Amino acid sequence: MATGTRRVTDKYKWISAGGGALEIGTSSVPLNVKTASDPLVQLYTTSALTAGNSQSMEINQVMTAANTAGYAEALMVNLTAAVKTGAWVNAIFGRTAYTSNGRAYGSASAICGEMSWPASGAGNGTYSVFQAEIDIPTTTGSQVGAIGSVFSINLWGDGASKFDDNGYLFSLQGFTPADGGVIDSSLSAATGDGGIRIRIGASNKWLLYADDNS
Repeated sequence: MATGTRRVTDKYKWISAGGGALEIGTSSVPLNVKTASDPLVQLYTTSALTAGNSQSMEINQVMTAANTAGYAEALMVNLTAAVKTGAWVNAIFGRTAYTSNGRAYGSASAICGEMSWPASGAGNGTYSVFQAEIDIPTTTGSQVGAIGSVFSINLWGDGASKFDDNGYLFSLQGFTPADGGVIDSSLSAATGDGGIRIRIGASNKWLLYADDNS
């Protein structure tokens, strides 16, 4: 057995009496990632389950006190860079990969987000499945060649043309088209009152929006 390793057969159990139950490194003495593609924490699992939920990790956080000022995150991930970064930088990366024999029977995605509204009044806050924020400091200069966007959607792969022919940018399900609804079925040759700039390839385009549905 290599130096510094331990073989453990029993499950780890912690009962926290206050403070962190598990700490690996500190802000002043962090652990150093020395080898590429060799994470400090690794988890490899396999599953042959054919029913029920198959999960490699689960985090449950239950809020038990009313709060109007604090923050709550069941999982918080920070990636900080004071230097130029490489080809890809992601604070969180999710991937679902199907091999040649893999198939999706139902719904499949790399990342799934769900928001369950309260059964009682929704209160004064806002609800969203995904919240995107961009922080622009006053010292940010005009970066030549830099392109900023709230969402960046890329299509790639040898079979990308098949998605071009048959895929959709968005699939909206569960909505009922109606006059004045989220999907408004009353519009007919509506006049655009403004536009939202998007980028398709290397060209700027504008999605028209209207002040009303007439």
